[in-house]
Amino acid sequence: MNDLHFSCDCKEVTAIAKTIGRRRFNRVICYCRDCRSFAQHLGRDDILDAAGGTYLTQMPPALFEITKGHENLACLRLRSKGMYRWYTTCCNTPIANSIPGLPFVGVFDHNIESNLREIENKIGPVLGAVHRRHATGEVSVTLRKKAEATLILGVLFKLLRWKLSGLTAPNAFHPTKTKALKKPDVLHKK
Repeated sequence: MNDLHFSCDCKEVTAIAKTIGRRRFNRVICYCRDCRSFAQHLGRDDILDAAGGTYLTQMPPALFEITKGHENLACLRLRSKGMYRWYTTCCNTPIANSIPGLPFVGVFDHNIESNLREIENKIGPVLGAVHRRHATGEVSVTLRKKAEATLILGVLFKLLRWKLSGLTAPNAFHPTKTKALKKPDVLHKK
């Protein structure tokens, strides 16, 4: 089957993404300080590339399902209004980012149980990099080719399509538009 399978490092939490077409997914590298801070807070610098970026696969929530280990999920927000950042308590594996009310889940690629070629065949290559100005090192020339504004505009267009297509629910992380599966810890209250 073409579905993508995900797991945390110790395999206590597993998930699946229904790959019903490459156009439903975005693969990007995010160099924002928040993604990097999240990884570092969990002691997981190993998921960062040489310039401090995280590889993410963005998809509509209806395609992503936690299949095992809900009890091992935890959530944090770096700030009270920040993005929801999901990880496992069993092995501190970053799982995904989500935004309540938006049809968006950004899953960390290191959790995908496939090799790079299989991933690219199922959901496509990395489209580019966002928040490059916050990179801690040199970003690859190939990642700099696509304008950041073009990438962000593409994501916004997909969010609209996902919403209009009814792919906002079910949502593994937000059972309702305003409620998260787990109450997030907020690192910085201000």
